[in-house]
Amino acid sequence: MKNNHSYPKGNGSLWKVISTMAFGFASVTSTIALAQDSIPDGPVSINVAYAPGGSTDLMARTLQGPFSEALGHSVVVENRPGGSTIIGTTHVINAEPNGQTLLYGTNATLLNQILRDYDDYDPLTDLSHVGIAATQSLGVLAHPSLGVDTIEELVEHARANPGDVNFASSGNASLQHIAGEMLNAAADIDITHIPYTGAGPAMTDLVAGRADIMITSLLGAGDYLESGQLKLLATTGPERTQAYPDVPTVAEAGYPEYAAVSYQAFYAPRDTPESIIDQLNSALSQAATDELVEQVLETGLELHITSPSEMTEFLRNEAERYEAIIEEVGISL
Repeated sequence: MKNNHSYPKGNGSLWKVISTMAFGFASVTSTIALAQDSIPDGPVSINVAYAPGGSTDLMARTLQGPFSEALGHSVVVENRPGGSTIIGTTHVINAEPNGQTLLYGTNATLLNQILRDYDDYDPLTDLSHVGIAATQSLGVLAHPSLGVDTIEELVEHARANPGDVNFASSGNASLQHIAGEMLNAAADIDITHIPYTGAGPAMTDLVAGRADIMITSLLGAGDYLESGQLKLLATTGPERTQAYPDVPTVAEAGYPEYAAVSYQAFYAPRDTPESIIDQLNSALSQAATDELVEQVLETGLELHITSPSEMTEFLRNEAERYEAIIEEVGISL
């Protein structure tokens, strides 16, 4: 494993981008100004590239009502699973650029193109960016039998026992896998990756002590933490989470360049007029009431609305970071 890892940062590293824009809510206007180009009469569809019932689908449906009210159009959520989100993504890419067909995408929207060398679309250029809607820091969870309580202790233990510590993930090339390899690279340690066929089986083995570490969503982990079946060593965002404000970040443990954030964002077809993008983003900002913020927190995410340009900058930095770490450690599907 190489020392002194330094990944390209483009116009600014991910954590700097997030800190600079602070994921602050975009300015809210009392009404949506209609420009020369506006969304035609009729429903607006939010396309979710996953099956119903998952966290992405849940969040899209949580936003559906408030977004519809602010936009002044009926809004429907349509599930288009398959092809590791490629089916839903290409549906939106090929739609009319009039604001009536949107993609509610995740990290996978970027990862697919990078990992699969998929040439049919580039999410940075073949989709218009409306705005990031929600983010979620992951949690570094450990089984108590490992005997560590902090990231510092984990790193010390891993260095003293090279190759003996493992981390579980929901599958090869998943965000959980990448987050684990990023920790390996940042701390110059060698924690062995164990891929599972989903987050559920991986969590089951972690709770049972058959896996040592898992870097994953904290949604659903509360009972395990309260019962002492698992320990939360740190969270992976650039700032502490609202759900666990007393838990430090990996960055605070001495690795300031470490950040692994799950996000959900709105995209539109390429060539959607700027006035329509602004109309959509303004409605998204208006939908972000205090009530909705609290409702979203209950799902394990945090509502963070960005402008279209902030979303573009964020995605460019994410793509550079993903490409660097994937090439560095040889992650492939």
